[in-house]
Amino acid sequence: MKKLSTVFIVLVMIFSLGVYTVSAEQSGGGGGFAKPSKETEHQEESMTEDEASGMLMQIFQFIIFGGTPITAYIIYEQKLSKSARASKKIMGMLDQKDNMWKYKNILPRFKAIFGVVKSAKEQLDFNIAIPCVKTEMLDKLKMQQTWAERLQKNCDPTNIRLLDARPVAVFDSHDDECDHIWFYVEWSAFENDGRYDTSKSFKVHKEFWQLMRCQDEWKLSDIIDKKKGDELIFGDKAQMENSEQNRR
Repeated sequence: MKKLSTVFIVLVMIFSLGVYTVSAEQSGGGGGFAKPSKETEHQEESMTEDEASGMLMQIFQFIIFGGTPITAYIIYEQKLSKSARASKKIMGMLDQKDNMWKYKNILPRFKAIFGVVKSAKEQLDFNIAIPCVKTEMLDKLKMQQTWAERLQKNCDPTNIRLLDARPVAVFDSHDDECDHIWFYVEWSAFENDGRYDTSKSFKVHKEFWQLMRCQDEWKLSDIIDKKKGDELIFGDKAQMENSEQNRR
């Protein structure tokens, strides 16, 4: 995704340069007709420049970026990439004194946890996730499933796939009891909208998963939706927590 957004930005710059060059050539090109007066020529050049600028802005907004959604996606992707780089750097420094923070071991651990939770969702049996999920989180998953059954909204997910997993926030406590990592996670599945709906549709979920250190292993301790995760990690709450941590 990072490579895709970079290539997209480069193409935008190349295309924009080409449009500007063509507009400049059209505004400054000569011909075999009689030369207009200086005042008329100045007005025509001014109109041409204004039209070129307006056209360029429209191209950026509506044709190149396709409006706000794609622009917001690029900005958000850059924010995720920056947070991921910073988190990996912090884990690298912590790893020098504590091997539990080795990123090369944490990422496979996260993927293993995701695999277990995936199986639990598909089999509707969350007890199989006991070894890698904290008790509070396990109760939360079971309650979500219970409410889904009561509301007849059992999605019955199949073919669950992990699309993206990046650490975006790291917290290291003094006594190691509250050490945790927030991962930005995207996963897809084929789901139905209700218990009596046999048709399935492809859906992508964007969430934040928290791994917490439990003695000598990492366990899943929380899952929140994208909106809450953005507020917690990238919003005012995150800035307040970072300020308090820096004071300590």
